[in-house]
Amino acid sequence: MHVPPEVIEILSLPQVTTDGPLLRLPQLHPPTYRSVAAVLNAVGGHWDGAAAVRAHRFPRPAADVLADLLTGEVITDKDKEFFRTPPHVAADLLSLIPVSAGALVLEPSAGDGALVTAIADTVEEARVDMVEVDPERVPALSDLIHAGRARTLYTADFLSMVPPDPMALFDLPGSSDLYDIIAMNPPFTGQARHVLHAWEWLKPGGHLAAIVSASIRFREDRDYRQLRALIEESGAFHRDRIPTDAFAASGVPHVATVIVTLHKPQG
Repeated sequence: MHVPPEVIEILSLPQVTTDGPLLRLPQLHPPTYRSVAAVLNAVGGHWDGAAAVRAHRFPRPAADVLADLLTGEVITDKDKEFFRTPPHVAADLLSLIPVSAGALVLEPSAGDGALVTAIADTVEEARVDMVEVDPERVPALSDLIHAGRARTLYTADFLSMVPPDPMALFDLPGSSDLYDIIAMNPPFTGQARHVLHAWEWLKPGGHLAAIVSASIRFREDRDYRQLRALIEESGAFHRDRIPTDAFAASGVPHVATVIVTLHKPQG
């Protein structure tokens, strides 16, 4: 994302201060403030209006965020195709598959842990493994492990990970488990490939639920055709479950999405 020069000028003022995850602005005219706030929101900030705070809060040190912004070019969550799963969407996703206490669960595109948090809230004594390619997400996801809400974090491109093979002569890096439940909100680019790869990590008898673009129903790429065939054989589309504005907070005002569920047969 290109940072407008007028925003860089404001952020360069000595009155702009940082304190850990907090960034504070001086008093600005409302139109100027809106321009600056839009940029801060685009790079993961949000306004914390608590009386003792009153600052823009970030998931990483605000000084690092400010340094990136002052270069004039930053990579945003939207650029990375990170669209945070809203709590009500996560709850709806999990309501579509059976869950049991102590289930072994995989979230292969963990993001900031929103879906992992919903899993921990829904599945009693869940053992949750996470995969996330963005190293900037590691601190927040590590906090979930320290809080007992997840078991393991693999910082890797999920598509590069090889599912365990009981016939293999040696173990490759990564999880040695197959999973009872896989819940995911994969990047829209390559989403069909992500779901197909996740299928390989599912135990016989296991269940998978994924948020995907509605375009999955008609795109003709090989991966999409293969996924539709798999859904026809072993799953279902769940349309009209997610409002088109569900991901507005991630900078996508309107997007049509569906939930796909899959069940791997026993044997």
